[in-house]
Amino acid sequence: MINEAGTVNIADVMRENRRHVGSQIHEARIAAGLTLRQLEEQCGVTYANLCRIERGGLNVQLDTLARILHVLELEIDIVKGS
Repeated sequence: MINEAGTVNIADVMRENRRHVGSQIHEARIAAGLTLRQLEEQCGVTYANLCRIERGGLNVQLDTLARILHVLELEIDIVKGS
């Protein structure tokens, strides 16, 4: 994530963190045997947003993240490598 000038590109770091969180949510949902539609019903987050979150394409708010994690009974590392 360090560019040619030797500095960190914060946009790249944030994108990687979103992908990391989304991947953990996706894996937990599959392990729980839930479809995206079932997770939508249980946590109140739309199907479209859940798709985007799992792909790392949505900067999810903490309260939304908390609802998803509660349904999945999941604790995650929000920052990759922590």
